[in-house]
Amino acid sequence: MSEQPQRVRRLLAASLAAGTALCLIVASIPAAAAQHGSNKRAKDKTVNPRVCPAASVIASAFGIQITKVTSAIQTGPSNSINTCDYFTPAGSAPSENLVTFLWPISSSEFSSDRSIVHLPSESVAHLGTAAYALKSGAALWVLTGNVQLDLETGGTATLTEAHLVALAKKIL
Repeated sequence: MSEQPQRVRRLLAASLAAGTALCLIVASIPAAAAQHGSNKRAKDKTVNPRVCPAASVIASAFGIQITKVTSAIQTGPSNSINTCDYFTPAGSAPSENLVTFLWPISSSEFSSDRSIVHLPSESVAHLGTAAYALKSGAALWVLTGNVQLDLETGGTATLTEAHLVALAKKIL
C-alpha cells in the first residue's frame, strides 16, 4: 500500500487540528520577529529522527510539566514516522503538543505536502533546508536534509510561531 495516502491523512488530520486551534490561538507574531536572533549551529549537524527531544526541552518550550515521553516508530515501504508523545501529570493521555519526524523525504515531497494543507501558511526563513508555518502559529514543518520535523501546538493559545521556531532550532 502506498505511503502517500497515509501521509495525506496525517497532514489532513494536522490541518483539522490546526483549524480547530485557529479559534483558540492569539494573533501570531510577524515572521520577522520569529526570525529574531541567528542560528549559529554547524551546517553539517544532522538530526536523529529516531530519538525524541528530551522532556526538558519540550517542557521549557511549551511551558508544561512532562512526566513521560514515548516514541512510536512506524516504518513503511518508502519512509518512516516517529511520533513523540509527551505525557503530563494530569493523566495518562499525552499532551496535545506533538513532535513528529518523517524520513526519508525529498524536497519535492515536502513542497507537495505544503500544497495539501489548505490553511494559510507562510515560509519561514533561516530554518532547515525549507520550512513553513501556519499563520495561526499552531504548526511548523521543517525539512532538514531528508528529515521532516513537524511541530504542532494542539491549540495551546499561548504559543506562537516564534515559540515553535525556537524549539525547532533547539531540536535541529
